[in-house]
Amino acid sequence: MPSASLARPEWGGWWAVCLAPQNSRTSVGLYRKHLTEAVEQCAPRLQVEFVESWHDHPKLTAAFREKIEVASTVLRAQVSKPLPIIFTAHSVPARTIREGDPYETQVREAAALVAKALGLREWRVAFQSQGMTDEPWIGPTVESQIDELAAAGQALRLDSSDWLCLGPRRDPL
Repeated sequence: MPSASLARPEWGGWWAVCLAPQNSRTSVGLYRKHLTEAVEQCAPRLQVEFVESWHDHPKLTAAFREKIEVASTVLRAQVSKPLPIIFTAHSVPARTIREGDPYETQVREAAALVAKALGLREWRVAFQSQGMTDEPWIGPTVESQIDELAAAGQALRLDSSDWLCLGPRRDPL
């Protein structure tokens, strides 16, 4: 993790931290590529340390745990049955995972760390915003997980204000 290195007073370069904690060549990889090209063109002597991923950073886990605990407290006051937890992330083409992209593994690792911090015995991971292409994208989808929970009698009908959103509320344009 970069935090220990950030304290080095002799470091005269820049840190590049993408706000997406999981590394995927379809997002973080492209940002790094463009940054590297820009530095080579405009400031070839500039030292840039790129943080590849931070999905397992304890402070990220703690932040997600805290958000879920606050939302769960409010919802538990309204609902008597256990709350189903679905950790979601954007989908990527399945081809990228087959080719060695760490994204899906890192999403699942991050979810497992948060679930452990919450003491959850049951939870799920799902992927959203699959692309409109002919190729398959990773899943399961959020919709399929909600359908499974509903079929098992675990679905809750909530107003949109009751949803805990840990990522973007809508798909990017």
